[in-house]
Amino acid sequence: MPREALEGLWRSALAGVDPARAVRQALREDSIRRALTPGLGGRVGIFAVGKAAAGMFAGAAEVRKDGGLVVLPRGYAAPARASEVIFAAHPEPDRESVRAARRALAYASAFGP
Repeated sequence: MPREALEGLWRSALAGVDPARAVRQALREDSIRRALTPGLGGRVGIFAVGKAAAGMFAGAAEVRKDGGLVVLPRGYAAPARASEVIFAAHPEPDRESVRAARRALAYASAFGP
């Protein structure tokens, strides 16, 4: 197989697992957009956690202008425009992981029942 074809397959595979693209596409689906319509009650926020969290937040922030809570492993770059970013250990939890879990619970509970 020619090198160009292999490189094209590689680029397509990477694009298929890009977290920003996946979240952006999901949030643009009609059923998701309707569910996130402010008139239906409640608030909407962005919560992303894990190694792909910065990319997931970036994709969501392109579609929604809500702030958000992002939890990333130490050493990862924080996304722009996130309201709050917490860095924690990965894969073994540490004190910051516990703090991130408590903050996530508080963040989610602020949206009501």
